[in-house]
Amino acid sequence: MNPTLPELSVVVAERRRCRRAPASYPVRVCHARGRILARGRTTNISEDGVHVLVSARDALETGRELVLEIDVPLSAERRVRRDRTRTVRYRSRVIWTEEIGPMIGVGIQFVEKLR
Repeated sequence: MNPTLPELSVVVAERRRCRRAPASYPVRVCHARGRILARGRTTNISEDGVHVLVSARDALETGRELVLEIDVPLSAERRVRRDRTRTVRYRSRVIWTEEIGPMIGVGIQFVEKLR
């Protein structure tokens, strides 16, 4: 029996522990020693992970451990300049990848927030 699309959506929703929110932030995907492996942008983010788009030439293999650096705005308030950001760093793991035209979508799980 093949499940219908609504049934598949329920299965995916049940697998996720945290709700995702749309977010477009610059990211750097780095080797544990700091070398940049890829640059891209987030498409959505949650407490335990993020979806990132990177160039297809920067394909990352499933299961790879890495450091993810995300540049997030300092504040959503209008009084703060929009170009002011801070970098948050996470020890992370690639959970899945998918081709999206000339880009690769990468599902990344946060393992530990770094200082």
